[in-house]
Amino acid sequence: MATPIATAPTADYVAAMARQHATHNVASNRRSNDRSYEAEWKNFMNWVNMMRENNDLPPGTKYLTRENVDLYFQTEVVARIIQPTGARRIVSSLQRMANDIE
Repeated sequence: MATPIATAPTADYVAAMARQHATHNVASNRRSNDRSYEAEWKNFMNWVNMMRENNDLPPGTKYLTRENVDLYFQTEVVARIIQPTGARRIVSSLQRMANDIE
């Protein structure tokens, strides 16, 4: 009687498992947000709401869209006097917003 040959998991299977574990880790490990992150979220959401009221951005239910984030950085963030690490912190805060809120 022949024994079955064990097959290695496929790349798609491994990638799906990694995504599943990452999603679980993000959902179960809520981090506390510091004030600078929350302040940046409020700035971003207020800016999006103002732009939507002026019909400069299309209406929608989500704040974090590629168009919104790109325009925010092109018009608002570049006008600030900040260090590159400050701009990176804005990116991190919006990424946290994407993970935790939207």
